[in-house]
Amino acid sequence: MSVLSQQYAALRMMYSTLPVIEHRRPSGDQPCFSSRHREEHFALLLPYAPSGSILLEHSLQECEELWTLVTGSVDDVSADDFLSTAMRLAKIHVDPVNHPGDVEPFAFIEETVESVDATTKRFGVAFLARVRIPSSTFEGSSEAALSSVALTEASRMTMTELDTQILREAIVRLAEKADRPAPSYDRESELATRYRWRFIMHHSFFKPVLRIASKIFGETSLDEVQKEIASHALREANESFLDVACGENGLCLELAAMDKLTLIVSNDVAWPHIDLLRTRRVGPPSSSILLFTNHDATALPFEDETFGASLCKNALHHVDPTRAGRLVREAVRVARRALVVEVMDPECESSWGRVRHLYYLRFLKDAGIKFYSRSEFSDLTDIPSRRALYERRTVKGVYMFALFDGATNSMQSPGDE
Repeated sequence: MSVLSQQYAALRMMYSTLPVIEHRRPSGDQPCFSSRHREEHFALLLPYAPSGSILLEHSLQECEELWTLVTGSVDDVSADDFLSTAMRLAKIHVDPVNHPGDVEPFAFIEETVESVDATTKRFGVAFLARVRIPSSTFEGSSEAALSSVALTEASRMTMTELDTQILREAIVRLAEKADRPAPSYDRESELATRYRWRFIMHHSFFKPVLRIASKIFGETSLDEVQKEIASHALREANESFLDVACGENGLCLELAAMDKLTLIVSNDVAWPHIDLLRTRRVGPPSSSILLFTNHDATALPFEDETFGASLCKNALHHVDPTRAGRLVREAVRVARRALVVEVMDPECESSWGRVRHLYYLRFLKDAGIKFYSRSEFSDLTDIPSRRALYERRTVKGVYMFALFDGATNSMQSPGDE
């Protein structure tokens, strides 16, 4: 089985409730997606604005205007995956500068293509993508033949049978998102885009310096903390692991290099962080399937206990305090074992902690909203499935750990509205 076939099978497992649209194309029929996807695997992109508009590609065929979804092949040779292909399509066809948000699968497509000599199958993933530009400028890029269409008018457009089926599924999903305000985490994504080079400098220079310093000055070195977290993943995961808000943390790359887990998933709302991790993956191929996702971690689309283990590290201070409890509960719900790690409020530490905090705020533009003291973290994670609460002191700060058993599907956690 090819790498992309393994990825597709993993996505089917992760998003087990999504519809699978099957289509058979007899010999001689025109391809459904403008002949652009030639490979076995492809991605479809449906950009939308919360105001109720979508972007469709249009062309003339036999003097009739035909509307289609944006589509592209997933390239196995260049280590592409389905999400990065969707992002590439957005950059080409929608906006070359501002990447979309909430790029989420909403359907799988399995197309059987018949020919005189053989019958082949193609596998695709259809993504919704929230465009983060004003509604007044909601059009495709100048180089693409995309036009804005009101969602209420889309069903009247002339489309292929398969595109019509896909659009029908999309309309159901978009009805749930209509007129929602832009989420607060858009600021996080914008800052990650604007200051991407600073994160690269931080990873290349400041992080190694901190790691060396932590072996001299801290009670626990940063390497020991990372090993402890990795050990949790390997010990508890039982094949699959999810980092619910990875940021630029390279734990997923370390786990993939160990080649001991079947599936490793790193999720983040900010695509620049995901893209940075993708470019850092080096070394020989691993049998572990490494996937990236772009979901709001307080509303993950996965079923209960989809993963063996999950991690939520240094994400709570990025979330509105009214949703922090929901983030904890989601991290616990989607896995059989969960670990929540959060750096203590620097104001509760020494003067060095406050100086270090200024570096993150001023240079890295850390979009922290609310930092937690020891007692606040204990209250926030105080749900019945918590089995351990402890901390590790490092040169980078005091890391507070909360370890959980099982799912808490219906439990309320402190910090929720």
